[in-house]
Amino acid sequence: TVGGQPEARQGEQHATTQTGGIEVTLAEFMKLKPPTFSGFDASEDPQRFIDGLERLWRALGCSNIRAAELTSFQLEGVAYDWFDTVSRGREVGSPTMAWDEFSQLFMARFLPESVR
Repeated sequence: TVGGQPEARQGEQHATTQTGGIEVTLAEFMKLKPPTFSGFDASEDPQRFIDGLERLWRALGCSNIRAAELTSFQLEGVAYDWFDTVSRGREVGSPTMAWDEFSQLFMARFLPESVR
């Protein structure tokens, strides 16, 4: 931040998190045409989905919490229903889900150890 104000990048305001990550806007994220995942089609590769998004998060310098938030917009069908159930099942007052937790839960659900 400069003078207490969030730094601007390409004409948009970005907040810098306490961990140094950038709070990427949904519009910026969607411009990159990130992959989607439905969990319905057996030809979908959950590992490729996670790996592709991790590359985006590193390139964008995105915070772990924002990465998990934005990823939820790329889930459809069965995968979105799963995420909604997991999110609603979290204890009140628990920390916001971060990327590490999301990716572990996602892989456990859509690519269990038994088939890896």
